[in-house]
Amino acid sequence: MLNAIAPPEIALVAGQPILCPGATATLRATAAPAGYSYQWYRDGLPLSGANSQEYLVPFDATGAFSVALEGPCGEVFSTAFLVDAELIGPFEISQNADTLSVGPWSSYQWFLNGLPIPGATGPIYVAEESGLYECQVQSDNGCLYAVKLQVVASQTKMPASVQAFSLSPNPTGGLFVLRMQLQQSADVLLSLTDGAQREIFRQNLQGRQIEKTIDLSGLPAGMYLLRVQIGSEVFTRKVIKR
Repeated sequence: MLNAIAPPEIALVAGQPILCPGATATLRATAAPAGYSYQWYRDGLPLSGANSQEYLVPFDATGAFSVALEGPCGEVFSTAFLVDAELIGPFEISQNADTLSVGPWSSYQWFLNGLPIPGATGPIYVAEESGLYECQVQSDNGCLYAVKLQVVASQTKMPASVQAFSLSPNPTGGLFVLRMQLQQSADVLLSLTDGAQREIFRQNLQGRQIEKTIDLSGLPAGMYLLRVQIGSEVFTRKVIKR
């Protein structure tokens, strides 16, 4: 009398359950008893030539995988193992004057002319010079993507209504002072956000000569973005907290 065998089990031995573009995953079944052979299935259909202990899942052929052991007692099937693929549509860097931004990702790193920009690890970066900017991002599944944008220096100029502007000291250990002279008196909206775009300061001011002291003493070191809105004109400057 032939003894029944236990159903095989599938383990992921290389790759990950959700594949990044171009990646593969390797599945391995438990060892087959003597006299038994393997047959792999995808979404319930047998895979031609997939008769070894391991099966390589390509990025463009994911699904629910199972394996059968075929032998003297017939067939015994494993439970299904799901391998999916991360499908991300094209994305780009958005530019508003000197401010570059990308959508929400797990992590960020900005580059200028192929070199990483220290501290530029948020969804927004303020371009201060011409060059080829690149943002490398990571998804929640650990997949890496990159997008580039050529920025011309003339696109980073101050609005025409601003005659003089300064942030000092910058970098700062805590306090910094914004000084701005306008062509004429106007309503000014100041807002400060951290690298995760959380707003930590907002104030309306009015006048031709603007001076405002802002205190970052209670905040962690890093890059902050000061947004200045004068009517319909908007520009952003980065502030580095040591």
